[in-house]
Amino acid sequence: MPVLELTLISFFAFLFLFSGAAKLRAVRRFRDQIAAFGVVPWRVAPVLAVSIPLAELAVGAALLMRVQPAASLAAALALLALFTGFIAWVLASKRKAACFCFGEEDGEISGLTLARNVILLALAAGAFAFSGSVPPASGMLSLLAGLYALSGVLLFVSAFHLLGLWKTVRSLL
Repeated sequence: MPVLELTLISFFAFLFLFSGAAKLRAVRRFRDQIAAFGVVPWRVAPVLAVSIPLAELAVGAALLMRVQPAASLAAALALLALFTGFIAWVLASKRKAACFCFGEEDGEISGLTLARNVILLALAAGAFAFSGSVPPASGMLSLLAGLYALSGVLLFVSAFHLLGLWKTVRSLL
């Protein structure tokens, strides 16, 4: 079903474009957070604070333009695996850290963050499995898939933020 494959590819395109742009918008805070982990030297943090969002933007753009869908999805899977591994490491080391996955700094990394990324990894793996059957972008089909995907990203990010808000409200009660 071409609409499903195109929708998945478009979903990840918009997700990575949104995430990369959000990190670049707050690049100084992102740099400070990277440095605060103490995993890399301070002088490397600015390079990572720029290169990580640029990589996300590049993957998002490649997916949006349907440039080698399988290779673009492989890059998306690699980034997601790297991010998910980092989230698992933060949780295992019992560190307290802001997520900053979509540019927010007030949401703390939690089991919910890890679950979200595992779901994203599964969806990306499914998109990768179908990537060989993706037809070239064509008018109305691409527009429909893009609208579905953009709606999906907005719902996905909104649901994640609402769950975080719900946790905060519950802790106040």
